[in-house]
Amino acid sequence: MKASVPILMVVLQEIAGSGEGKGDGVYEKDVATHGDVFLHKFKKRISRSPQQVMRYCREEGAAPLWLRPPGPGEGMGKCQHCGGSTMFELQLTPQLLLHLRVSGVQGVPLEFGTVVVFTCAASCWDDKDTVRQEALVIQCEVI
Repeated sequence: MKASVPILMVVLQEIAGSGEGKGDGVYEKDVATHGDVFLHKFKKRISRSPQQVMRYCREEGAAPLWLRPPGPGEGMGKCQHCGGSTMFELQLTPQLLLHLRVSGVQGVPLEFGTVVVFTCAASCWDDKDTVRQEALVIQCEVI
């Protein structure tokens, strides 16, 4: 491990000496040339893991990646069972479509941009419940 430190120092010195890495400390931002900032952010983020078909995070304050700003009634609302608040839990990404197969259907059986699932923050499941309907938001890419 110690042998790699001098190599790293040489590389950093070469970058500093060549003028690369010098600047005013301002980050350059990727700009969506088509003007759709939400779609650009979504595609850029999911391109980090192109094999990912699902994003899961059930932490307070977690948010999904939206294709466009959520409309009225989309997003966090009230639990239809207990009336409490809901929270983001799960998101399906378009890469899932590559893995879906329906017998008798050639090609992609359906299309979506993203599917976002919101669940009850209080986990109000009852012992007798075997299935619980949750709130879904389905967004498609608008061209």
